[in-house]
Amino acid sequence: KVPGISGRFWCVTYANGKFFAVGDGGVSISTSYDGINWTSAKQIASDKNMNDIIYANGMFVMVGRKGYIMTSMDGDTWNAISVGNNVLNRIIYHKGKFIAVGEYGMFSTSTDGKTWTKMAYIDFNDTQNCKAIASNGEKIVVINESGYLSTSVDGITWTKFKYMGVYLVFVYNLVYSNGKFIAIGQSYVDNEYFVYSTTSVD
Repeated sequence: KVPGISGRFWCVTYANGKFFAVGDGGVSISTSYDGINWTSAKQIASDKNMNDIIYANGMFVMVGRKGYIMTSMDGDTWNAISVGNNVLNRIIYHKGKFIAVGEYGMFSTSTDGKTWTKMAYIDFNDTQNCKAIASNGEKIVVINESGYLSTSVDGITWTKFKYMGVYLVFVYNLVYSNGKFIAIGQSYVDNEYFVYSTTSVD
């Protein structure tokens, strides 16, 4: 158990030789050099809750509820930005641009992590939240919580949604590793957890 975290961890990233984990309690950050021994969590904001963190383009960027985004150059000093009121669930860095996705298919983009543009909604033909996003360096894949996906090469124009092929799922996250997109989630039917991978989303 990580000292200082009374609830759950929502996200973790690795940068500058350390793991950075963000947990409940406003925004509480704990760090570790080995992933086993963790510092006592430091609260950097009591009125915000973050869902994801990445390190890209020389900076940390976190996204969370009520459209909050927080940035840091060193992982210690943080600045808060607000992009609308929608929940932001995940963030990636793709071809020189940060892309954050959230509820109702809303997404925002930024080239520097500080100035953000709220874009048109990704049309999934429903009102489900975008829960997962990943890039293989050429193509972005985003999946909503019902298992429908859309793709883009630039983070602006998105393909028509299609079903990812797993029946009745709640998708938690998506990563790209070793030539595969890997999604994790849970079945609505029996609550079993699953891992689904594919080399192609076309």
